[in-house]
Amino acid sequence: MFEIIGQIIGFVALFFIVRSFQSRHREKILSYQFTGSIFYFLNLILLGALTGGISMMFGVIRNYIFSRKGKKAWANSVKWVYLFLVIFIIIGIFTYKNIFSILPTAGMCLGTIGFWMTKPSHIRWIMLSTSPFWISYNYISGSIAGVILEVFILVSLLVGIIRFDILKHQEKQNSF
Repeated sequence: MFEIIGQIIGFVALFFIVRSFQSRHREKILSYQFTGSIFYFLNLILLGALTGGISMMFGVIRNYIFSRKGKKAWANSVKWVYLFLVIFIIIGIFTYKNIFSILPTAGMCLGTIGFWMTKPSHIRWIMLSTSPFWISYNYISGSIAGVILEVFILVSLLVGIIRFDILKHQEKQNSF
């Protein structure tokens, strides 16, 4: 029963996270990521994928804090980046099950660097590198929704990069 509920919740996560990369503004990217990450956390925990699930829980907190960057003085410190990098490494160490436990740790560390960025194009490019880690981890953990989610994230990132980073850049160059 937990597995079925976990898979359904994974599809809810899918909607919010894919939507995030189709946003033009950093705040919306992080807001959708925040919501999607809550559902993704539940998906992984219900499937017994502890390293990914616990990492995702802290990812929710990270995304909330990072969404306040530029709005609240307390959220502007780069110390948050280092704190979350340490947290994800510690989670990886304490929940280590096998070599595949390293995958979500690497993905969350790269995601931390990406979400700290200010420019949406930088966020998209760095997040592109996290997908292979999460696709592999979800496959190994048996998360059908997670694998589909990561494929959609990968496609959504590529579409966002083409729409906002490549085509818009070409339009600017052609307008001169």
